[in-house]
Amino acid sequence: MRNALFIARHDLLLSLRQKETLMWVFLMPGLFFYFIGTITGGMGSPGKSSGDPLVLDVGADAGFLADELEQRLEQAGYKLSHAATPTLEELSAAGDAAPRGPWLKVPAGFTGSVLAGEQVQVTLARRKATLLGDLDQFRAGRAVYQVLADLVATTAADQTPSPESFAALRSQPRALVVEARQAG
Repeated sequence: MRNALFIARHDLLLSLRQKETLMWVFLMPGLFFYFIGTITGGMGSPGKSSGDPLVLDVGADAGFLADELEQRLEQAGYKLSHAATPTLEELSAAGDAAPRGPWLKVPAGFTGSVLAGEQVQVTLARRKATLLGDLDQFRAGRAVYQVLADLVATTAADQTPSPESFAALRSQPRALVVEARQAG
């Protein structure tokens, strides 16, 4: 063991005499951390406290399913504001003053149409394509599918879909739970 420590110490002393080794071991990691931290500094997690903006345009008499969808969007980390979805002409007239976040349009009579078994289209739009467009599509789609899954679970249990039946479903423990944690 004594010979191995002698070799390791001797090798370390020879390596530290070279300027390149000192630069790569001590200087460059700090520069890399600074550079990568500066480039990726604004890319936080989707569930940050301020929330990502989403403009929600809910049509007239959308019903309780639209309220459930709104609740799921808030759980997905969105900070919701309610406004009418702008037309392309309004967006071009507003120019850079137009909001850059996504819009989600829920049609009028949403709950009634869904409960009648009609196909309903919820539309997600953005002013410009961004890197987070796919993430917005995933998060909004997930919220819609969660409402749909709760509707299916409610009807499968022979309950009439209502705000009370959705609240009762939310109070039940989930049969499948995913536990995620850091490895190592």
